[in-house]
Amino acid sequence: MKKGVNFYKWLMILGIDEATSTGNAIKLKIVNVIAAVCCFLMFISAIIILVIGVSNSHTIKEFFSPYHFPEIFSGDGNRSYGIFILVDLLSGLICIAALLLNHLKKYNYAILLLCLFAIIIVAFHYMMKGSLNSFFFFIPIVLSIIFYDKKSSYIILVLLNLAIMYVISLWLFKYNQLFKIPNPDSPGLFIYFMNFTITYIIVFVVTVHFKAEKIRSERNLINKNSLLESQAVRIMTQRDEIIKREIELEVKNTNITDSINYAKNIQTALLPRHELLDEILPDHFILLKPRDIVSGDFYWFTYIENLSVIAAVDCTGHGVPGAFMSMLGSAFLNEIVNKEYITHPGVILRRLRKEVIRSLHQKGESCEAKDGMDISLCVIDNKNMKLQFAGANNPLYIVRNKDANSPGDFRKLEDGENILYEVKADRMSVSVSYSMNNFNNHEIDFLKGDMIYLFSDGYADQFGGPLGKKFSYSSFRKLLLENSSAPLAVQQQKLEANLEKWKGELSQVDDIMVLGIRL
Repeated sequence: MKKGVNFYKWLMILGIDEATSTGNAIKLKIVNVIAAVCCFLMFISAIIILVIGVSNSHTIKEFFSPYHFPEIFSGDGNRSYGIFILVDLLSGLICIAALLLNHLKKYNYAILLLCLFAIIIVAFHYMMKGSLNSFFFFIPIVLSIIFYDKKSSYIILVLLNLAIMYVISLWLFKYNQLFKIPNPDSPGLFIYFMNFTITYIIVFVVTVHFKAEKIRSERNLINKNSLLESQAVRIMTQRDEIIKREIELEVKNTNITDSINYAKNIQTALLPRHELLDEILPDHFILLKPRDIVSGDFYWFTYIENLSVIAAVDCTGHGVPGAFMSMLGSAFLNEIVNKEYITHPGVILRRLRKEVIRSLHQKGESCEAKDGMDISLCVIDNKNMKLQFAGANNPLYIVRNKDANSPGDFRKLEDGENILYEVKADRMSVSVSYSMNNFNNHEIDFLKGDMIYLFSDGYADQFGGPLGKKFSYSSFRKLLLENSSAPLAVQQQKLEANLEKWKGELSQVDDIMVLGIRL
């Protein structure tokens, strides 16, 4: 039984593979079913007619009588057993040929052969038995419409079918057999009912088979829909979970942002008061642009013993870590300068380095973090027109009229009426580094109207421009020198405008700070 089921399944999918479309697969299954059923019934019909013919015939001549083609349409056609057997056998072979063409993937030929076969076999039986078989002509018409999607194709077959029917009808009308009823005592009546039975068996089998196919398809569709619904429920559950997590993250992010904003208020409160700066250094500007909400860059200022002490400090990192370092650095500078009254720049940096190393427990090991600060620090004595400077990695720029005396043997850049002098810093940071020497102290006689600039590395290191490169220190010096004669507020505006133009759509990569003071 199982082998029979497997053979049936094999027969149904004959010629069908994964590349076959759903529409073509249905058509091919119809061809396979019709061809297989017709083949089986035709051979059975041939056997039955053979048995009847042999029992009713005495000679071979009688078995095949009438054997002349014109006599087939005469009134004495009730004993033409051999003709019907040959037709049934030929029909069975044509059905086998259709299956073979399907197997060879000659789908179009198989369908055409089956449609033509239907027209020919129906026409033959119509010719043999007259109008009682005329209703069989609906079969080729239906098959043509089922198998062909193009109107031109199935219209041609339908017209061919009708043309054959009309020609045979005219022929039968000529021989007065258009309304002939078979003799109930003749084998023709059996053959008529056999043809009728075969037709309805084919229709029944095809209908039942494809109804079962439809039920299976509907079940598969229901299963797929159930699977899709379960997947949709799972996706909605996951979506709800994602939304829930997004809400939680948003709340956490809001809380963190609020905390950082509050930290910014604290950091801003620790910066020098603007009133003190405006009183002691009235002509100045401060450009401070944190990369994040809080900054690792900060400026520090105090006025002690008639000296103005000002520093631009760049702590390791940015954001919250940098802000912690900046608060630590600000506290240490207050301790060193305001409480210990140390006003020597080199000593201040040396003491600051000691405090940073002690607080961060730095031992100089290769695996430990090299957190620290880069700083440029000035002490200004307005009474004696003296300026002292010490720097850790970050230099000091002095811009002076080119007609005035040089402040010292420094690298310089000329532009128009002014010259920019670079007072170099020591190549070591305020932390454990490869060099732990004392910081050099530079003492300079300044002139009234000199411009000094203290800064972090954020402006020069900002990426941008048409090639996405760093702005560079050389461009930064040119920009400062070009605008050094302008009022301080204008200088700040031009620095900000140039930064935005250079940065473009790129993100800010580091905290940025520039201090400008006209002495």
